[in-house]
Amino acid sequence: MESIWEFLSSPNNQDTISWIAGGIAAIAAGLWAVLKLLYSPKPAKPPNGNLNVTADRGGIAGGRDVNIGLRGLSLFLILLAVLSFAILLASRIGDRIIGHAVGEDQALERVELSLFCGVNDDLTAPWVYFDEATQLSDFVDLIEELDGRPVYVQAKIERYCNACECQREVTRLDGDVDNWIQPPWEKMSEREPEFLMNEKDDGGIELVVNPNYSPNPDDVYGWAIFEAYRMEERKEWWGLDAPEIWTEGYQIMAVLPEFWAYSYSIYLPRRRHLRAEQYRSGEYGTVLAFDGIFVARSYDGTGGGVRHLEPLNLDNELEAKLTCIREGRAPTLANKLFWGC
Repeated sequence: MESIWEFLSSPNNQDTISWIAGGIAAIAAGLWAVLKLLYSPKPAKPPNGNLNVTADRGGIAGGRDVNIGLRGLSLFLILLAVLSFAILLASRIGDRIIGHAVGEDQALERVELSLFCGVNDDLTAPWVYFDEATQLSDFVDLIEELDGRPVYVQAKIERYCNACECQREVTRLDGDVDNWIQPPWEKMSEREPEFLMNEKDDGGIELVVNPNYSPNPDDVYGWAIFEAYRMEERKEWWGLDAPEIWTEGYQIMAVLPEFWAYSYSIYLPRRRHLRAEQYRSGEYGTVLAFDGIFVARSYDGTGGGVRHLEPLNLDNELEAKLTCIREGRAPTLANKLFWGC
């Protein structure tokens, strides 16, 4: 009973329930009218000796016992309304029902990346604490898992103040990073790891959760710098065949020893790359801020990996999913069928 009440009280389901209820009410009203017409008492026939030709309330009458009144017209209009509603319903959810039945309808994965530029003139600005480390790790893992598939991304890099420069940007310092204080790498290696390697009976290795692992939000977990190389340097490094985002996007380089075996570079699109109508970008007090649906792209090489987002133009299916996300509709079965969530 509690689960039913939770479903009914959820704002995400109320619009769908109202739409269904309205359709049911329309069908019920039409069927009731049809039943009344079919089973209402018939008027008594006049005596055989008299020919009675009538045209009641604007109807057309002629010949013997021919009487076409508004009843026939009303029945036709009611049946037409019911048929139109059935066609509308089928066109709206027919493909979605089939897609759900055969398992083609998949919920759109979502990922959030929210980073900070660091405090003004702070020589420890590149230090990464637990919250940012978790977001960076989740982002890298999910983009790898969804490589080549669409994903909804909400990203933001926030300044310390509206007029402040981003303290993590290397290009701001012309590459002079000697004054930055290195994070306490030794302390990281002394902490209990999240996973332990366990040797299996067949000689293989499996990761198991460390029962002694206890993350501390105030501990340092790594190092992240932005815009480590200028666009010209990246073009020379990656070459002409590299994706545009690699050479022109906003660059994040991170080292998280307790999460990754090597460093990762993340390339995020700048505002000029987000020309498609679906994207919302820009926010006061940020270096960049955007949300929308992208194609996830993943690459791993020797000693490092790359993750980037490829902008795209949406088809009707993805556009419906994006609308659901922005309007806060949960990916319930009802919302999938009627709103395409």
